[in-house]
Parts: sequence; structure tokens; C-alpha cells
Amino acid sequence: PIPCVPCLPRLMVETYQKVNALIRKLQTIAELENHWENEVVDIREKALKLTEAFFTNYCHDESKVKDLALICFLKDVEFNPKIPQKSSDDLLRILETEARKPVINADVSLSKTSKIVTGIMQRLELLLKVSIPNILDQSKTLNTMSQSLQNWPSVGDTKSFRKQMSFDNEQSLSRRRQGHTGDR
Repeated sequence: PIPCVPCLPRLMVETYQKVNALIRKLQTIAELENHWENEVVDIREKALKLTEAFFTNYCHDESKVKDLALICFLKDVEFNPKIPQKSSDDLLRILETEARKPVINADVSLSKTSKIVTGIMQRLELLLKVSIPNILDQSKTLNTMSQSLQNWPSVGDTKSFRKQMSFDNEQSLSRRRQGHTGDR
């Protein structure tokens, strides 16, 4: 008998909502990164002044502060919601630096978004490869999963994100090795 069959539809709806929210967030990140890349090109071509960058007024608009935080994440700038103007100024300096760099044909468009998507796909791949434990071990597994997700980085914490992925990958590989050793 399968435990909690009535819970399955609720779980599926919740999973769909979370995946849908993740997709929307990724779309926003991609749009912001694309906008940034276009601004770099426009500033290089002198079609836009640095002070007219798309995010300069985001610190004054409460509905755009989240976008400013995402841009800070994309550009590895520390974001302080109490002092968003400092983040905006830091981003302007980075934009100016990037606009002054010579154009390299090898530059990958939406590189940060691609890295995020790759990281998510790797994590999903790991989750799909995990064998489903029996019901008695289920509470232990859920606790481990929630602890793992608690360590995911907050906005702007890409070093922690990379470190967490490495740690999770190492743990998964060591569990697999232990499983294969126990089968012999």
C-alpha cells in the first residue's frame, strides 16, 4: 500500500507552482542580463550615457529593488536593501569597466544565466539518480534534503552556491561508493 495517496495531487500542485516560480525567476534573470549586455554595447557605441543606464533609478522605485538585487547577484555586487544607492553606484562602475573593455568575439551571451541553469540541471540530475528509500528511512531522507536546501545561497552569494554544489556532489558520490561497497 502506498502511504498518503490523497497527498499526491497536493504535492504535484505544489511542485508545479515551485517549478513555475523558478522558471519566471530565471526569465527575469535572463532579461536583466540581456538588458545589461545591450547597455554595455550601447555605451561602447556612445549611443547611451553611463548615467542613463536602465537600473540607475531602481534604487528609488520599491517595485524595482528586487530587480536591482538580481542585477547585483549577476555582477557579484553585494546588495544592501537599506542602502540600494551604493549597489547602484557599484553597478555603474562595473558597467563602465565592461564598456571600456575591448570586444571579444568569444564572449558568451547570458553566461551567468547559463551557469545557473546548468547548476539547476546538475542538481536535478543528482536528485533523479537517488534511489527512493523505503518508508522507514523516509523521515531521515526528508530531514537531510531540507538541511541541504537550507544551505542554498541567498541573492548575491555565488561563492556559497558553488561551494554548496561541490559539497552536495561529493556527498552524493560518497553515498554511491558506500552503496556499491555494501552490495559486494
